[in-house]
Amino acid sequence: MDPLVLTLVLTAAVLHATWNALIKSGGDPWVRLAVVNGVGIVCAAAWLPFVEAPNAEAWPFILWSVAIHQVYFVCVALQYRFGDLSHVYPISRGTAPILVAAAAFIFAGETLSPAGAVAVIVISAAIISLTFDSRWPTGEGKGVFFALCTSVTIAVYTVIDGLGGRTADDVFAYIVYHFLINGIPFGLLVIFMRRRVLGPTLKGHWKTGFFGGVLAFLAYGLVIWAMTLTPMTYVSALRETSVILAALIGASWLLPTALRGESVSVLQQLRLHANPTIARLSEAQLWRSEIVTATLQDVASWRSALDELPRSLRAGPYFVIGQALSRQARHEEAALLWMRVPILYPRQRVLAGDCLLAAGDAMAKLNQFDEAATIYHEIVRDYADLPTAGLAKSKLDLIQPRNDL
Repeated sequence: MDPLVLTLVLTAAVLHATWNALIKSGGDPWVRLAVVNGVGIVCAAAWLPFVEAPNAEAWPFILWSVAIHQVYFVCVALQYRFGDLSHVYPISRGTAPILVAAAAFIFAGETLSPAGAVAVIVISAAIISLTFDSRWPTGEGKGVFFALCTSVTIAVYTVIDGLGGRTADDVFAYIVYHFLINGIPFGLLVIFMRRRVLGPTLKGHWKTGFFGGVLAFLAYGLVIWAMTLTPMTYVSALRETSVILAALIGASWLLPTALRGESVSVLQQLRLHANPTIARLSEAQLWRSEIVTATLQDVASWRSALDELPRSLRAGPYFVIGQALSRQARHEEAALLWMRVPILYPRQRVLAGDCLLAAGDAMAKLNQFDEAATIYHEIVRDYADLPTAGLAKSKLDLIQPRNDL
């Protein structure tokens, strides 16, 4: 596969996984999905001055795709209403590549090599297998049904947009006008159906909805572009690798909530994944659920496992291990670990600020108030734009009298 296509599709997979997790992370899923589509309209409108209207041959594909997408949006909202992200998402995304392969063969005459067909089947089987665990929640039959319906709509609109993008004189014009129209019907439906919860959901979750909308616009725009460069089935199969990321993101986000048990079950599955990075990240997320009960021996094994993670992914685990050490009254060790984060990962400002604040607290617990004050001053100076700075200033006011004694 061309490196450009590979980059486009894998980027789209990450973006798609993230916005799906945002939809499930809280609030009414209908309203959240409508916000995502509304933001897609805004993103498309911003690009209008830079593209011309699509040619006449492309318009039937745009309109048919928009119609199928409305069914897709309803199915997605219903699958997340009745099912858990870690179960319904693998079903809806895992079965799609096989359906796309069949539809692409029938309507576009695309054929796969024997190796390509095996790869598509293996990817689909691997994704669907994520749904089979020993703790399947009861009452998810409707969620599974709507997940299968979602899969059918994915296959249909994928082939439509693959053909439409190839028919259009300018694929970027196709993408822009597709998004410009796509969100309107579903948005009107949600305003009519969910008007009672529209205001509260928007008030509490508009930021994540906005972020999800930008990601959705970029994700599917990249997919349409990629399908003009390579067979649709390959794009669909590679794109569905996002299911692994979605399961990891969703389980991690839901770990502190009432769905803790389901999240732990998903992470335990992913800990056995063939991809070592996915497995180790899942294991590191599980540490968060074990901080309270972890022994020093457990923490030592975590630190050994941390060395096997890519350096770019160690910031969060450093924070978790520091918390476990602090609970064991190993405050100095915890502080040293926390202070690595702002040094090694300065761009992760929120986490870096949290780590520094925790390090300052650890120094204060050791009665090393001068060192604590130095750290708090650093937070106030260098992280003034974050809430952490206000907390650090409050702590400075508390320990300052001690330093004056």
